[in-house]
Amino acid sequence: MSIRREVAEGIRDYKTAGFAEGFVLAEILFLCVVTGIWADRTWWPEGEWWVGAWVFIVCLLLLFVPVTCLIMTVVFSLACGIAGWMIGDYLFGNLGASVVIAIISGASGLTINIVGCPRYTSKRLAQEFIDKL
Repeated sequence: MSIRREVAEGIRDYKTAGFAEGFVLAEILFLCVVTGIWADRTWWPEGEWWVGAWVFIVCLLLLFVPVTCLIMTVVFSLACGIAGWMIGDYLFGNLGASVVIAIISGASGLTINIVGCPRYTSKRLAQEFIDKL
């Protein structure tokens, strides 16, 4: 393989990993907003900002622990699948369409999260996780 092709592949991999990292951070931000709104409506009125901020800080810290990063990868992938199910149910109102969209979004969420998380954790643990799937 030529050096030019290797450099081009390296740049492409870097851009892909950057997108995946942004996607993981967007998922964490969405989780913080949902948690803050839930806290405001249920058990801590006028404290939604603090709850969301603490969830954001804790999730960012958990990204640097390899085991919890992999757990977050699985949870966020399941959340992508559930979101796909809800979108399919809302748009089409059909069980088959909901299942197909849920599988596609769950698989793409898993792929993006696996690419995004190894930047924070060790690649060895991510590779073991992929091998077990």
